[in-house]
Amino acid sequence: MTNRPDLDNELADMTDRLLGGQNVDVSPDNRTEALLVRRLYQAVSHNPVPDAAFRSRLTQRINQEWNSSHRASAPIGGRSMSRWAALAAVVVVAMGVMFILLSESSLVGNVQATAVGPASWIFPAIIIGGVVLIGFAVWRRRQ
Repeated sequence: MTNRPDLDNELADMTDRLLGGQNVDVSPDNRTEALLVRRLYQAVSHNPVPDAAFRSRLTQRINQEWNSSHRASAPIGGRSMSRWAALAAVVVVAMGVMFILLSESSLVGNVQATAVGPASWIFPAIIIGGVVLIGFAVWRRRQ
């Protein structure tokens, strides 16, 4: 393809006249492009709008495809399987951290809480809360 404005203008003029109902010859350099424009015009000009029967069949087929593709991945309880898996993973990790920390009494130590007295549950609660918040943030970001 060349960068020649004269050929482009000639083709544009031929296209405008073709749309106006006139048939115009073009230079030999534009014959291939002019043939393409004429074929496109013939393909589009006869019946640009599909008939009602075709549109009805097409709409029915599109609806069938839509229903079949969305029925296969129907969410459980309004959530997709990946969300349920993420939620389950967060719960498993939180429970694992809780069990590890509660079994290791040297990690917890003797923490004095001012309102409730000795509270050996503070560190596991903070860690579990952090894991839950991180899981919730990841879950919300994927929505």
